[in-house]
Amino acid sequence: RRNVGKGRALAVASGHTGAHASRVDNGSQSSVRARSAASASRKLIKPAMLKQGALVGLIAPSGVMEDTLIERGVKNLESYGFKVKVGRNIRAARGGYAGTVAQRLDDLHSMFLDKDVQAIWAARGGSGCSALLPTLRYDLIRANPKILVGYSDITALHLAIYRRAGLVTFHGPVATSTPTDSPVVQMQALLMSPRPHTELQLYIETER
Repeated sequence: RRNVGKGRALAVASGHTGAHASRVDNGSQSSVRARSAASASRKLIKPAMLKQGALVGLIAPSGVMEDTLIERGVKNLESYGFKVKVGRNIRAARGGYAGTVAQRLDDLHSMFLDKDVQAIWAARGGSGCSALLPTLRYDLIRANPKILVGYSDITALHLAIYRRAGLVTFHGPVATSTPTDSPVVQMQALLMSPRPHTELQLYIETER
């Protein structure tokens, strides 16, 4: 099933590339190929692991936040054993988003630049991350590698940062999630005690 899905994805990608290529000149095609080759050959960076008491930056790159959600996010991260620094624009609001694109980018870039912050945690998903990608400072991120955690809409950041900055990030619970004990233990093991091989225990509930 996976192979079939991959084949379809490749077929769609090939079709799109062909259509696009017909609308650009040879110079543009060469430029795209050069950038793709440079990204593919760049060494992948793995961020440093976390320690108990590490300072974690809490940001909202997607949906708008309320104080109750911010408090929940801080409380959850503290329960994982971390200290929390809240982004200065986390309470901003623009429609359903947590502020303007510029405000959300400012929080993300500031957390990467802050030498005291060792990881960055998205407060929630929603929508809006894709709007950040065109002006995201991938060079800044690569020069200041650190752990980034989140899921749902945050997946857009994971994919773009992996592709353009060559940084390993982590698809995991957002700060306002309330995961069960098992995922929390596995997450802490991955971020705080990395090993070459890790066995993940799967728990499946069955009807009785």
